[in-house]
Amino acid sequence: YQRRVRVRHMSHKEQRLFRSESSLWNACYAARPWELALKTANLLRRKHNGLDYKHEDLILDPLLILQLDARVLQNPILFRMKLQVLNTYMTASRKHLMFQTVTNRHAVDEIHALILAQESAIVQLLLESCISDDLLSQDDGIVEEIRTSICAFLHEMFIEVPIIVKLVHFQGYPEKILPFTVKGIPSMHICLDFIPQLLAQPQIEKQIFAIKLGALLVEKYPIPKSLNVAKTCLLYTSDAA
Repeated sequence: YQRRVRVRHMSHKEQRLFRSESSLWNACYAARPWELALKTANLLRRKHNGLDYKHEDLILDPLLILQLDARVLQNPILFRMKLQVLNTYMTASRKHLMFQTVTNRHAVDEIHALILAQESAIVQLLLESCISDDLLSQDDGIVEEIRTSICAFLHEMFIEVPIIVKLVHFQGYPEKILPFTVKGIPSMHICLDFIPQLLAQPQIEKQIFAIKLGALLVEKYPIPKSLNVAKTCLLYTSDAA
């Protein structure tokens, strides 16, 4: 099956066939995840002249998996496979780093910080994929499907490690991504808890980001907490004026 995978634009008939074959990939992945994860990561990586990745490479640096062949963004099925492989190596990397805290208790804080930095970088790269030229050059249906897959993946990350939500939003990302994240990631309501802190940042661009984020969240979640956020945002805009 893997030898037959070619990352290119496919007709509707070919898409149906590929969806059927992707079920076989999922069955094989459930039976032999490590073998298929590594093969898939190497098959769908950006063109290169070097050696294929080894398991150790991807466990130490899961971000390597996001060095996508740009054409993967032409096919939502392949993209979801890539996300499944990414999740496998993220989990393995986290376990690998956490095991080090057993042998080196003095490095617990540093290792936790490393895990958060690594996983927030993955979030940032996935968010940027939502507005990449490679994706936006595709049909609207493909764009929507891939964005939906990204939002579902990030939702699971945010639920598992809520602090990632705060870290990523304090880092910031392009404001034009905000409508996709608020609409597509159910766990974005977590942001209501820290928007006042984000507004209090001295950088004007972070305050603007917080106000735009708050406006979208207040519109989506008409709850008492949203009313308080709206009042805080209005207070900051009044002071700025």
